[in-house]
Amino acid sequence: MAQTLSHTELLNCGAQDAWECCKHSDKVLPDLLPEYFASSEILEGNGGPGTVRVLHFGPAIPQAGAAKERLDKVDESTRTLVYTVVEGDPRYTNFTAEVHFEPKGESQTEATWTAKYDTVGEAGPPEHVKNISILIFKTFEKAIQAKKTTSHSETLDASPDAIWSAHKQENTLLPKALPHIFESITYIQGSGEPGSVRICKMGPAIPNGGEVMERTDMLDDATKKAGYTVLKGDPRFKHVSAVVQYLPGPTEGTTTATWAATFVPVEENGTLDNRFIVAVWKAFEAAAKA
Repeated sequence: MAQTLSHTELLNCGAQDAWECCKHSDKVLPDLLPEYFASSEILEGNGGPGTVRVLHFGPAIPQAGAAKERLDKVDESTRTLVYTVVEGDPRYTNFTAEVHFEPKGESQTEATWTAKYDTVGEAGPPEHVKNISILIFKTFEKAIQAKKTTSHSETLDASPDAIWSAHKQENTLLPKALPHIFESITYIQGSGEPGSVRICKMGPAIPNGGEVMERTDMLDDATKKAGYTVLKGDPRFKHVSAVVQYLPGPTEGTTTATWAATFVPVEENGTLDNRFIVAVWKAFEAAAKA
């Protein structure tokens, strides 16, 4: 009969921020807890259900080696992630865990970890796994508290409808309009709807830019708002998420474009430049006017 072990931790941070850290834990944990997590790798998928990843443990988890996990559920609406340990601690079988983040006011979150498992032989409850989960929650909290935010607004000489239309065509528009920044933009999952994943091959204006993988988090026609998260590829940051919106501008036929980003830099004084979003907006403006 399956057994259950659970723990809830109150975090001094927002639930959405904690959820973003959780979704990118394979990238964040080796940076923030290298003594526990030496490295990670994605074997299949791009972070959604069905993704298979391997976590290689550090010296603080002696003789543990590595664990292979499959993501079974990644639910944005409830901020819930479920994973199954495919290969790991031989003392436990059928090990499935759920992680959930529930907001408590504006700046606190209840983070809950619940595991269901069968034991082998005389093995007791996996208290060590629960304790590592608590440590992970507190590490997320610390990273979020160190997170930086930036925003920028610009008035564009075209209507919000025209700018939004250009935005929705950015995968083909930007490599033509800004080839020095974007060599190509290609979807590897989906076609632009929320959950889609794309690869941006950066141009010569981005030194050592290489390829950046982004996930579409939001694309709302009613509010002309779009959101994205950088999954991997920018060595300057452990995490970047941003939202852009296009509203009526100060005069008829103009648009107020707003960009708001949150990020965790690798270096303490790292910053996120708004020059590239301005260049993108100017490309949208030119396309809209044409």
